[in-house]
Amino acid sequence: MRTGFYRSKVRLAHELANLTNRNVVTETGSNLEHNPNSIISLIAEFGEDLDKESRLRLVSPYLFMAKYYDSEGNVVTDNVSDIHRWLAEHPGGRLEVITNSVLTSDNFFAQSIIDMELGPRLLLSAELKKAWLSGLQSGEMEQTLTNSDEWKKQINNPQIFIYQTGKLDAQLLGHGNAHYGKLHAKFIVDGNGGFVGTSNFDYRSRLFNNEMGVFYENRKVDAILDSFFESLKATSYRWGTPEWLQMRKEVMQVRGLKGWSTRNQRVIYKFMRATGLDWLI
Repeated sequence: MRTGFYRSKVRLAHELANLTNRNVVTETGSNLEHNPNSIISLIAEFGEDLDKESRLRLVSPYLFMAKYYDSEGNVVTDNVSDIHRWLAEHPGGRLEVITNSVLTSDNFFAQSIIDMELGPRLLLSAELKKAWLSGLQSGEMEQTLTNSDEWKKQINNPQIFIYQTGKLDAQLLGHGNAHYGKLHAKFIVDGNGGFVGTSNFDYRSRLFNNEMGVFYENRKVDAILDSFFESLKATSYRWGTPEWLQMRKEVMQVRGLKGWSTRNQRVIYKFMRATGLDWLI
């Protein structure tokens, strides 16, 4: 309201069809077909229109990469495979993500999925992902894993960048006076247009909630959101880096729920996957 308005081409998008959908997981594809204004469907179309040099920037506090199955257990949608395929076809393309860290998140259930699934699925090979998930001491704290050349190569993927808000100078960690708060913004920007709305792009937002937002085309709005992205990136660490690992290690020493939930992320994640609670978080 303080900076004024920009005349833009916009399209309202929503997930109001979730009010009446049934079998939202096993029939997600057919459900989306009944809502031509679905946020998720339009994001897929948005991705198809990107050029070979596009830099897609996405901000979400609880970002999941969906993987859907039919009633017989066959995979029908895998967002990670889709992203890897698009990047392989567009060597100049980039995906940049900013999300919460264990320091800034207010939802340790969702954060465990981000750290134990989103990051590993996007960046790590099957072998390194298995090692990362094996256990706190045998995986994350095992320096032969996180200091290996293969780990460094994979987390420094030239096309995929996952940033998590918060740094080691946080007052909570006792090293400084910085207050990082918690990330709540949700938007996508690619230089020509983007999306701003309420959806976190987690399973709850995709399948159950009645989210709303707008797709827009306006370079001035893009520039504003791009600047906001840069300011968030400046207060973040990249997933898997030594600074990020050190921040996690120090959060584990914090008393209370934050420290406990960070130490037990793997247990929490595996429990949710085993019980199906990850679909509801």
